[in-house]
Amino acid sequence: RNWLYRYGLTSARNRQRDHSPGGTEMKSMDDFERNGNLHLTSFKNLIKGRTGLTFEGNRTATLVSGINKMMSARGLSSYLIYFNLLLREPQEFSALVNLLTINETYFFREPAHFKILSEKLLPALLNQKRPETKLKILSAGCSTGEEPYSLIMVLIDKYGAGLKNLFSILAVDIDSEAIDRARAGIYGKQSFRTHDLRFRDKYFSQIDDYSYRLKDFVKDLVDFRYFNLLSETFPEFLRGMDVIFYRNVSIYFEAEVRKKILMTLANLLNDQGYLILSSTETFGHDFKLLTLREFERTFLYQKSSATPLREYSFSQIPPDPPCSKGGIIPYFEKEGLKAGNPLKQGSALK
Repeated sequence: RNWLYRYGLTSARNRQRDHSPGGTEMKSMDDFERNGNLHLTSFKNLIKGRTGLTFEGNRTATLVSGINKMMSARGLSSYLIYFNLLLREPQEFSALVNLLTINETYFFREPAHFKILSEKLLPALLNQKRPETKLKILSAGCSTGEEPYSLIMVLIDKYGAGLKNLFSILAVDIDSEAIDRARAGIYGKQSFRTHDLRFRDKYFSQIDDYSYRLKDFVKDLVDFRYFNLLSETFPEFLRGMDVIFYRNVSIYFEAEVRKKILMTLANLLNDQGYLILSSTETFGHDFKLLTLREFERTFLYQKSSATPLREYSFSQIPPDPPCSKGGIIPYFEKEGLKAGNPLKQGSALK
């Protein structure tokens, strides 16, 4: 029972009481303690250890509510039984994380990043790359897909159908339900908060007064995968990124976890590759692992050959089946445009 000690269950008396049904719903950490059931700290330690997420202060209520909802859905009244279920069943743990994860995002959030990517970073990186290779862009912590799809729309505006020969776009998140929603490509009005909504008319079809469906040729250009950034083993397809977007993800991570993930992302980057964080997170990641750069009063990080790295294990993971939908080339042919020619319409960033 080493897990009892690892997650804070050190009292034999408490362990015995944890087997009692304890049908009273917990509302707070104090209720956990008074009821004599499993201490909430054990859940906190488990989630933090596996995902880096912390639930302190006001977020404690979020954790308690999430645990109660999951137990109610499973018909469980014992916190020990549910905790043991989380330890043994990865899908059950993932379901709890999905419930607790806050997916607050929208298209073209912090538009300066997309402008710098399009006008500064990509032209320079394309000049440096070998002709037979693609630039690889990763959206780490992609949530429901607004960020990687914004990236794709920027690339279509600038490079047209030729982008398929120039770029590879990958998006990962620990929330499997968010990944499913991203792949579906259906969004409500809350995802469209920028002043310029021309991109919505251009790349979406309206379903009803409240929702829009992203066109298939855009969806087909993003490869969505489930992945935990705290994993010790990395799939081969994550190696050799040229640009990584890692924005509004680490707000609930402690410094130690932020540094560990930053080391991971630095390891995934090619030399001279860029890491882009939200403006509120950038300076909180200045651990001297990457070089801080300024572009038009916006700061981001760049990797140099001197970046200190640890060894990581990469593994071969079979790719998801290719999408069978129409794809981008037929769409551009239908519109009378040749591969490599940009769209005639103006960029969504203007």
